[in-house]
Formats: sequence, C-alpha cells, structure tokens
Amino acid sequence: MTVEASEFFGNRFHSDVEGEELAKGQFEILIDVHRSKDISAVLQKPTLIQTLARRIDMKMKELLKAHDVDLKVFANLMFLSEKDGVTQREIGNKLNFPEYYTSRNVDALIRDGFAERRPNPDSRRSMLVFLTEKGRAKARELPEVIRASNEESLAGLTEEERAQVIRLLQKVVGLPPED
Repeated sequence: MTVEASEFFGNRFHSDVEGEELAKGQFEILIDVHRSKDISAVLQKPTLIQTLARRIDMKMKELLKAHDVDLKVFANLMFLSEKDGVTQREIGNKLNFPEYYTSRNVDALIRDGFAERRPNPDSRRSMLVFLTEKGRAKARELPEVIRASNEESLAGLTEEERAQVIRLLQKVVGLPPED
C-alpha cells in the first residue's frame, strides 16, 4: 500500500515541525518524506535501526523487571560491577549520560539498596559510588538476562550471521573486535 506524503502530513507539516527540537537526521527524514510520493519506501530504511532498538529495549525492560531492576539504572549497575568506587561524573562520562540523569540513576541505585555513596578520600567535595553486597549480587544475575535478550534478538540468524552482526556493531560503536 502506497501512502502519499501529503496525506501523511497534510497541511500541518510545517506547523507541526516548527518549534520542535529535531536532530538533523530526523529533520532530513521528515523533509524526504514530505517530498516523496511514497512515504512507506522512505520510512522503511531510516527506521530499521530504531525499530530494532525499541524491540531490544522493550525486551530488556521486561527481562530486567523480572529481576527487580529498572532499565534506566541497568547500565550504571553493570558499570559499577566492573569499576566500583568512582564519582558520578566518571559514571556519566563513561556511559555518555548527562549529569542530571546519572545523579537520578545513582539515587535510584541507593534507594533500592544496590549502591552507596562514600566520601572521596582524595577530595572533600566529592563522593564515590560503591555497590553494596546486594548490588554486587544483583549485577552477577544480569549477564544471563543480557544473553537471553541478545539470543532472542538474533534468533533468526545463523552463527556466521550473528558473528558478523556483532563485528559490525562493535565497529559502529568503536569497540575493538573480540577475539
């Protein structure tokens, strides 16, 4: 089924977009869609990665909820399981989260008993974040959750295709290939 772009946006395209904060790529997609006669062809390719990301996100939320962990604090918890006793700023920098978001996530970890703040012996003005025993135990449970989510996401692929996807994703995010 072909959908005309003008039917999709109607006369409201310009007023809907005006004043909204859109990333350059999002805006370019909207312009392409607006100019296109076949919206489905334009939208299919740009949303592929976003569709996959949403599916993985929803599955991870579901799996983590069964372990009483919110997806928002998941990355923080796993980071601290690898490198305990760091500042919130270091957590945010490593995970590429804004300071306010990291602060809220650390607060949630502390509220749930997974982490605690302790004074930084090298600086009176900062605190270090440490996992509690409960946090370490919870972090040990989660690699299986990650594996299950990854398995489900890649279920339709052969082993060779899975390995290729992993290599390509590592390249995209700038990680060295695993041996």
